[in-house]
Amino acid sequence: MINQAKHYLSLICVIVFAFTISGCSGLPDHLVKQAEAFSQKLITQKSLNDKAISSFENYKKNKEWGFIAPYFETEVWNDHFKQSDTELELASAMYSTKIVPLMDKDDPEDSKVFEKLLIKFGVHLSNSSLASRAPSKRVDFLIHTRDHADTIFNQAKVSIGEIESLNETFTTKGKQAIKNYPRKSSDINGRITESTSQSKSAIAMFETLTKQYDFYKSGMDTNFALFGDKAVEIEKKLNNVKQYVQTNSNKLNELYKSYTKVLADQRIEYYVTIRRASWCEGEYCWSGSEINFPPRQVDEKVFEYFDSLNQDLVAKLSGGWGRPKFNVKIPKNYWDALKISYNQNMPRGDDYAEYWVAKTQAKTFHKYVEIINDTINEGEWVSVSEDSFWKQNDNLGMAILTKPYGYYEEDSQKAAQPVGLAMVSTPVIVDGQATGSNQYGEWQQRNGTSFWYYYGMYSFMNRFIGSSSYSYNSWKSYNRRDRSRGFYGNNSQWGTWGANTYNSDRFRNSDYAKSNPNTVREARTSATSTSKKSSRLGSADIRAAGSASRSRGPSGGGK
Repeated sequence: MINQAKHYLSLICVIVFAFTISGCSGLPDHLVKQAEAFSQKLITQKSLNDKAISSFENYKKNKEWGFIAPYFETEVWNDHFKQSDTELELASAMYSTKIVPLMDKDDPEDSKVFEKLLIKFGVHLSNSSLASRAPSKRVDFLIHTRDHADTIFNQAKVSIGEIESLNETFTTKGKQAIKNYPRKSSDINGRITESTSQSKSAIAMFETLTKQYDFYKSGMDTNFALFGDKAVEIEKKLNNVKQYVQTNSNKLNELYKSYTKVLADQRIEYYVTIRRASWCEGEYCWSGSEINFPPRQVDEKVFEYFDSLNQDLVAKLSGGWGRPKFNVKIPKNYWDALKISYNQNMPRGDDYAEYWVAKTQAKTFHKYVEIINDTINEGEWVSVSEDSFWKQNDNLGMAILTKPYGYYEEDSQKAAQPVGLAMVSTPVIVDGQATGSNQYGEWQQRNGTSFWYYYGMYSFMNRFIGSSSYSYNSWKSYNRRDRSRGFYGNNSQWGTWGANTYNSDRFRNSDYAKSNPNTVREARTSATSTSKKSSRLGSADIRAAGSASRSRGPSGGGK
């Protein structure tokens, strides 16, 4: 053992000397400092390993050795000491053959490789430490298990009872969910089976533990290793079952939540920012100044004009003898729409100025309504990205996220559709009429026509439909739809361009409807398809406008 320690010390001295005569560091300083400490760490770990072996050899003289010896033999604890030496040798070899050469090379391009080697070195050293301490920890565990067998057994018994109770509660909840939502029976049965399997596994562990405990109480030979290990496994199993039941109970709870997100309103605000450079041309003039006027909110037509403007200047102030003359270089009505005072905050003495478009910006907003179970939550205006705005452009009054009862969150439908249509029960045709019901409502007949009737607590759905009710034909078309695309009705009667949308007071009085009266008028009088109408809200230029920061500037006539 002494000779082996000398070997490690000699090897490390050579390595340290080699590093000392190397050049200046190109590797990161903090990594080099870590590596410099490795030589001492190897020596320290070797000493700890030797101490662990020596301490365990001395323990064989202890009065407890008679109890421990059988486990020492059957569990082959000497292998832990062998593993400890092996891991230390791997760490030492990595240090001498890989880490030190990179330290000598000192190339910053090796930094990533160097860092990974330091991590691997640390893993080997940690494994060596854990292996050397494993036998003594096992001794403490076995003695504690023997001395506290009654307490350990009683705790295991309580834990098994809790596992069985958790499984029983979850199974009952799952069976009720299957009864309420049979379409999910296969999935729920799978979850119940897994819970039951974990419970049975724990019971098998407890039976093994109980057998050893009975031996102990009868004064017979007892395998305390098996007894203690099973007790530990049962506690781990309890934690696993708790987590599983909690996670899957929450998943079942999703079946009992109905959720719809409705695009209740939408609007765009258009802004134009004008920048001014001003100066004077006298002998004692300064170099001039530049300022941005506050952004001016404008309508779509004015915005389109400025956003597509290709000339540098929109106005110019010319000084000299007499009163400075202000010239607008664009149609005056567009300049007037900005409501800018051209000489606002202009430095005294400046009688020349140039004006140009510094920035155009379209700000987009949505307002949502969330229907959670039988409750409506009205939202406030929220800013959305232009991509999100135009993606939902056709969907005013539509459900843009739908999850009926009986589905998980991941089953939510993200394609736009009329509000509440996903909640309509799949009809059973009896004598040519649609029949059937669910917790939202039922199929009824009026004048020989089948229609969907919402129960009282869900009757508010009709406020979003824009017509008296959904017909069987509407449902049939909806059921045949392409699930990956929005559904706007047989005649495109729903959505931004749909007549039914504006039959609803909510959407007829929306901010969007008030800002786009022509669109609403046409929607209520035209049968134009959604695909044709969808390009009308904002030109292609507006859609692509974004927040355009212009690089235009003055013509260079100033100082």
